[in-house]
Amino acid sequence: MLHRFKFSREEKLLPILGSCLCQGWNLHMAHFSTDWLVPVPAHPKRIKERGYNQAERLALHLSSYSNIPLLPALQRQIHLKGQATRNRQERLKALQGTYVCDPAFLDAVSGSSVLLVDDIYTTGATAEACARALMEAGAEQVYVITVAR
Repeated sequence: MLHRFKFSREEKLLPILGSCLCQGWNLHMAHFSTDWLVPVPAHPKRIKERGYNQAERLALHLSSYSNIPLLPALQRQIHLKGQATRNRQERLKALQGTYVCDPAFLDAVSGSSVLLVDDIYTTGATAEACARALMEAGAEQVYVITVAR
C-alpha cells in the first residue's frame, strides 16, 4: 500500500495509512511531550514527479488527529535518485548535507521537542540525516514515527 501511495498517486490510501500512523502514535508516542510534527521533506523535483509529498500528507493526518501542529521546518537541498538499492552506508553518505532547517523556522525548532514523520523506516539513514539537521538547529529532542519499517 505504501508503494502505491508513494509512487502511483493513490491518495485514497491516505485514510488507511494515516490510521496506521495514528495507532502507532497512540501506542508509542502519545506519552511524549511533542511541540511539532515535522515531515521529511521531498525535493521539489520529486514532488513534481509524484504530485505530493507522502510524508507531509501523513503528517497532516496525524496533526489533525493529535492536535500537534505541523511545522515544515526541513528543506531538502539535494535531489537524489531513489535510495531503494543502496545499503545503509551508501545512504548515509549520499544524504550528507541533503537536509537543513529552514532559517524561517529556527526560532520554533530551537529548544523544542520534534516528532519527525515519514512513510517508511528502512535503514534509518533518512531519519538520522533529518534528526541531525533538527538537532543542529537547536531541537532538544527528535523522535521518529513512520507507518512501516
